[in-house]
Amino acid sequence: MDSEKERWNYKPSGRVELNPMFARPLNIRAIFGWYASYWFQLSTTT
Repeated sequence: MDSEKERWNYKPSGRVELNPMFARPLNIRAIFGWYASYWFQLSTTT
């Protein structure tokens, strides 16, 4: 396998965590906090 193909087919060993909505078990406080901070940032830049 050449280095170009290895670089573009990278697969992380763990989960990529961004939105707590997709984590199990659901944590309502974390979900609300994530969306509240995202919407606050979005509203201050527009």
